[in-house]
Formats: sequence, structure tokens, C-alpha cells
Amino acid sequence: MGLGSPEVVLKAYISESNCFKLVNRGRGMETAERERALAAAGVLRPRASIGKGQVTAADYVLVPDMLSGNSNASGSAVTGILGALVGGQAGAVLGGLSFTGRTADVMITIMNVRTAEDDIVVRGKAKKTDLGWGAGGGTIGSTGMGALAGGGYTNTELGQVIMTAYLDAYIKAVAQLGGVTQGANPVDTAPRPALTVATNVNLREGPSTRERVARSLAPGALLYPTGAEAQGWVEVEDEMQFKGWVLKTLVQPAK
Repeated sequence: MGLGSPEVVLKAYISESNCFKLVNRGRGMETAERERALAAAGVLRPRASIGKGQVTAADYVLVPDMLSGNSNASGSAVTGILGALVGGQAGAVLGGLSFTGRTADVMITIMNVRTAEDDIVVRGKAKKTDLGWGAGGGTIGSTGMGALAGGGYTNTELGQVIMTAYLDAYIKAVAQLGGVTQGANPVDTAPRPALTVATNVNLREGPSTRERVARSLAPGALLYPTGAEAQGWVEVEDEMQFKGWVLKTLVQPAK
């Protein structure tokens, strides 16, 4: 359709709404990796404070998809598309819009990185040839979107419709994800990483060497923590769904 990646549009929405913190995995990350390589080579000045364990992990991945777009309808150019996103929340800014004509149907999926589950799947729609604002409407420039969103989205009618459809989907995603994560840290609610053993280990029925052996584990066996711990022991479940206890010192995170 002659448009750039919708990534720039979604970054603009996230920046304006302050609903998420972005972690960079694109060109910025490539530059950061070069800096880390310089630090590892000893080229940078001492105390540069670049090392392992400093990069923030992503909790979610946002995936945009285009379901359909109709660019054949005619109509006049429109100046007012987006209302301001104020106060750190994506409000119902589409309430003052009325559309007829050109259409766009998009989808946003928000995937939980730790479980690879799609926590949120929402569709956004927009259409226009003639567009009018109700009370509280604004323009692209009033939100800063004109400066942030490029790739042909702000200066073509179809691009503006697609932007509006993604805004519709983003607002729905934020509302739904707020219900999913309200009062909960995604790290705390995620399943614990799998463990493995490097030597023969006995899976015991309780957190003590005096407890009966429930199962013997071979090196390389994968174990899944249940979340229970006691006196240096951790409760686990193996791939055959046998549950028992092992010493923490005998297991390590699976790679």
C-alpha cells in the first residue's frame, strides 16, 4: 500500500500513552551491542558500567497485523484524526469520530514472553471519506503524532485510516491487559523456569534426606518447580508428572 511498517505508529501510541515501557531490540540494540563489545575488548574507559545482567527483559511482545484495507473509495483529505492521550491512559478518544467510506481492519496481538501465550487479541476498525469531530476532538499535530508517526501514515488518507484503526485496537488492548495484570507483576505470575540436574539425584517425598525416595533422576532430567520451597529444598515435578523434593544445590536453571 506504499506505507512503512506500522511499528512506528504503535511506538508513537505507546510513547504518548505511557501505558508500557519499550525495550529496544532494533537498531538501538545493535548499537548497544557494539558498545558492549568495545567494553569487553577493554577499549572503553574504566568504570564504564557496562556488563552482563543489565538489559531489561521484555514481558510482552506486541504483534500488529493488517486484515484488510480499502483504498478505492474517494473522499476529501481529513485534518482531525486523533484526540490527545492525556494522563498516562489511552482513553476513548475515538468517541467523537464519524466515518463513511474508506476502511481498514487491523489486529493487535499481545503475547506473554514467558508462556508464549497470546494474552490479548483485539481487532481495530476505521473507515472514512468524510470525517467529522464531536466535542473534544483534536488533530494529529496536537498529540505529537504528526512528528512521531511517519512512513506515509500521516500524509495519505488510507494511512490515516489505518492509524485510526490501530489506535482503536491499541485502546482495546490496553483496557483488556489492564484487567489481566491489575495488581500483578508478570514476572511473579509467570511459571518458574525449568531446572535440570547434572548428576544422579533422588526425588524425595518431602524436604529431607530422611524422606522416602519417590524417584531417581538421571543427569539432564528436566524439572518444573511448583513454587514451594523449604529449608534449602525445592518442590518439583518431572516430565512424567512425578512430584517430589530436591536440594537446590543439586539443580540449576535449564538452558
